[in-house]
Amino acid sequence: MKITNALTDPRKHNPDDFIYIVSGMSIDVDKPKDIDLIGLKRRIERIKNPYMFYSGSLIGCLDEEATKRRLIHYQKVNQTGTFGDVGLILNPAEEDIYVAWNCDLGSPTETKSLNDFAIKNRGKIKTPFELLTKTVGPENLKCNELVLHGNPGREIQGVFVRGKRGIDKAASLAELVNMRENKDIPIIHLPEYSEDSYNKIVDPIEREEYRQLSFLQTQCEIMQASQEFRDFYKPKEGFERYFRQDRLNYGGLNLEERK
Repeated sequence: MKITNALTDPRKHNPDDFIYIVSGMSIDVDKPKDIDLIGLKRRIERIKNPYMFYSGSLIGCLDEEATKRRLIHYQKVNQTGTFGDVGLILNPAEEDIYVAWNCDLGSPTETKSLNDFAIKNRGKIKTPFELLTKTVGPENLKCNELVLHGNPGREIQGVFVRGKRGIDKAASLAELVNMRENKDIPIIHLPEYSEDSYNKIVDPIEREEYRQLSFLQTQCEIMQASQEFRDFYKPKEGFERYFRQDRLNYGGLNLEERK
């Protein structure tokens, strides 16, 4: 199934039956200053410019009936990890999707480097079901990554926001898009991330051990998922430090002491 064939219309949003391609924005929701107009224009330029590429994610929430109808599978879907808590909902053409993978690839942000990344890896595309059910990452922040080609003929379909703190920013973003695109787009509210399970552990030492183990497991999963991009992928800051340090505690056992 093509990714774009699975997409739903945000104007008819159903919290238990939606699939969107989104592109998050780096917006500080705690700052009272209005949204960065220049930053928005640059993001729209990337989305509309046929000589540029941009990153996004496939997100969705489907109950069993919706999953059966849309993806021909029998399980609930809850994949709403995004890069940023405010951003745009898009409607790209299928041929504009160059890469679609089930983890955060850490693709380049610099324009030329991202172009090179997209062209070299074009065609590495997972199915919608894989992106929505097999994405790996931190326990409650699993993000897949799409790299898309700009297209002046495609439209911005909506704005998404997660949590109450970003509502004002999302409203400002929607207003600016409406003025630029001469249309009235909806604002879609995504569910808050749940708390990491290790935070429920009372003992602080045990909690920290589980946190470190969760971090290492997550990075190993992402590295394994991104093997086809090994020329570009770099582990998140801190991952290599765990293996460079002289002493590594694993589950409370010091590996140096066990040699």
